[in-house]
Amino acid sequence: MESYSLNSGSMTVTERETKQQEAKVKLTAAAECITRSSLGIEHIFRELGQVYEAFLSSNDGKLKSSVKTKLKFRPTLLPDVVANLILQGHSFEIVNGDDNHVPLTWVSDVLNKLSEIIGTQKKLFVVSVLGIQSSGKSTLLNAMFGINFPVSSGRCTRGVFLQVIPIKQELINQIGYDFLFLLDTEGLRAPELSGSLSYKRDNELATFIVGLADLALINIKGENHSEVQDILQITIIAFMRMRMTLKKPKCIFVHQNVGDIQAKTNLMIARKNLIDTLNEMTLCAARQENKELEFSQFCDVIEFNPEEDVLYFPGIFEGEPPMTSISSGYVEKAQELREKILISCQNKRFQNLKEWRRKLSEIWNSVLKENFVFSYRNILEVNARVELDSALCGWHSRLIQEMTSVKSEYINRLYNVEYDSLETTLQEIINELFAEVTERKSGSDEIINKFFIQHEKKAIFEQWRDNTEQFFITRKEKEVT
Repeated sequence: MESYSLNSGSMTVTERETKQQEAKVKLTAAAECITRSSLGIEHIFRELGQVYEAFLSSNDGKLKSSVKTKLKFRPTLLPDVVANLILQGHSFEIVNGDDNHVPLTWVSDVLNKLSEIIGTQKKLFVVSVLGIQSSGKSTLLNAMFGINFPVSSGRCTRGVFLQVIPIKQELINQIGYDFLFLLDTEGLRAPELSGSLSYKRDNELATFIVGLADLALINIKGENHSEVQDILQITIIAFMRMRMTLKKPKCIFVHQNVGDIQAKTNLMIARKNLIDTLNEMTLCAARQENKELEFSQFCDVIEFNPEEDVLYFPGIFEGEPPMTSISSGYVEKAQELREKILISCQNKRFQNLKEWRRKLSEIWNSVLKENFVFSYRNILEVNARVELDSALCGWHSRLIQEMTSVKSEYINRLYNVEYDSLETTLQEIINELFAEVTERKSGSDEIINKFFIQHEKKAIFEQWRDNTEQFFITRKEKEVT
């Protein structure tokens, strides 16, 4: 790989910045190449799923017969094979992490076959984990349930993975369900993604995962929950907009790397501020959706008790390398959380696998149909965008109305012009019309500038200012044309 001497004294500042930018591009490309070169069992499952869906979608009988002969088995048996592998402890990819897609036909048929194997009346309890990248989500599930989700720094998990844990017979009568379904998700706010693309992907993923779960663990690195708080706001408004009845999920906040034994007492005000903000945002979203009577606080959408459902974990390691050991405090907290999960699900109605499979399809289809709220950071941005669009519609309507009136006057003027002076008059009208459009647009520009400068939400509006101005420039060109 080409090397760069970025500290060379002979380089100008511009040349040095150019070299740095080139190095960043090459580094990003190399990282992407390494990622695409990796191979795991999820990639094999993904290929099997594509073979299966392609086989089902084909109407060519000869092609199907040829495929069966070349593969030495019937592709329709693939869901049965994968379902048995899931029961043996392999994780199963629900959401394709490369393109943020759920192959519904493949996933539904695998879960349907899994239901047939374990029994259609078996009950299950679904636990999902959600959090910022590298906050220790997979590590937490591994520590609590003795499983082996892959862990590492950076963007380790991509997509959503399902792990099935059968419950011992002696515990089933106590807790009321036969299987524990664990959903491990990729980290949110990944540095590899940025801007509205990151918001859309993260918000879709969070809504999908929280909606699927009976209990969602909101994993937070440290004491700051601002990023997760923003994502939960979008999840709240997405649930309100879904045209389906969702069983209200429960959530527990888990703060990682908070070693102070007095953390629960010392951070009481922070917890109160969190729930106050979520309540305020819930009411704000309910007003926008005209559902104030149905949703007035956060716990109307997601079950949450700020006094009981917030836990503080110390760091998982203690000591300095190479003498690092697992923290006993982390293990104790993991045990406490596992017991809390078991207690929280008592005296509840559990769903069977067929019901959960149907729920998965309905939620994902609802997520795909929602084409507005997922592109924004939080409810404040959503409301600001709605307000800006409303103002933009008003400005545009007034401009069109005024220009329609002006054009009517000029058309009437043309009708009354004699043929000999038609060409001269037409050119005059074009020039006057151009001046009129320019004047009207200048007036609109002045109104827009005043709106963006003086409005109380100007800090949020600023990101859309260029697009708004470009819209009116385009309208001017269209009117002149």
